[in-house]
Amino acid sequence: MAKTLQLWLLTLWLSTINIANAQDLPNLELPNKLSGSNVLVLFKQNDALSHKIADYYAQQRHIPVNQVTSISLPSTTNQLSPQQFSTIMQQLKSKLTPNIKVILLTFHAPYRVGCMSITSAFAFGFDEKYCGQKPSNTSKCNLTAISPYYNNQANLLGKKTVPSGLV
Repeated sequence: MAKTLQLWLLTLWLSTINIANAQDLPNLELPNKLSGSNVLVLFKQNDALSHKIADYYAQQRHIPVNQVTSISLPSTTNQLSPQQFSTIMQQLKSKLTPNIKVILLTFHAPYRVGCMSITSAFAFGFDEKYCGQKPSNTSKCNLTAISPYYNNQANLLGKKTVPSGLV
């Protein structure tokens, strides 16, 4: 019992010191939190389930209706050529305003754009430097370019950091 009380008092004392020292720390300003106005929701055209999920998510997260849109994806394959992806990006150009910070994909099949995942292609823009497997050697994974988002201090300041291929 005495050891438990001592441990509890020690914990309380350390907490008090930490709280006192916290007042000496610099004030860190965090960026505004994301809201529904920062999200673009994409669903697969002619896919009722994809559309239903997109609508449900948008309703729950208060995403404006004009930020829920369909994209045309092939139904017979899970591959897009870079040219097909470029066409989709051109169609989305008016929706990719500086306010959009998140693109949510609501289709169940994984898609590739050339040698990239479609998620990476939306995040970085299509660029073979992000390919883990090179066309010349598909039997092993290779290092890819470092993400421009990784450890990017501009993100903490709320500055726009979208790779140039997406705007």
